[in-house]
Amino acid sequence: MEERFSQVEKISKLFGVECDHCHNEELTVFTENGEISKKMMAASVALGVDCDYCHIDGKRYTEKENQARNMFELSETMAVECNFCHMGKEKLTSRGLQAKTAFLTRDWATKGSKQCLECHIEKKQFALNFYGWQVLNAMKGLKGM
Repeated sequence: MEERFSQVEKISKLFGVECDHCHNEELTVFTENGEISKKMMAASVALGVDCDYCHIDGKRYTEKENQARNMFELSETMAVECNFCHMGKEKLTSRGLQAKTAFLTRDWATKGSKQCLECHIEKKQFALNFYGWQVLNAMKGLKGM
């Protein structure tokens, strides 16, 4: 419990906010900001990083923020949590490794996460559509060469 209070204290100092920024007076309900913070905190746990990995303060960001914004968009598009692909800072799950390969081969970084739906059935835990299976089979064929 002390660790959680320490984390909350660190967050409130970084962002310059009081408890009511995220909670109601009784601390029983999250505000809209609190709901956003919960998602970001889950991401920071999955990545093994602190808030200051992306945030300088409540209005300024590090260079990692744009990448994080894209990742949040992707997780919402595909209806998964960050730990679906991430298991610590620079450590990926097997699905995360597959996704990284897809990102590199499909120019995801420059074209955005909506392109993922060319190969995947929307919000089906990354189930592939027909085109996706063709791409995967072609990639398997390239490995055999």
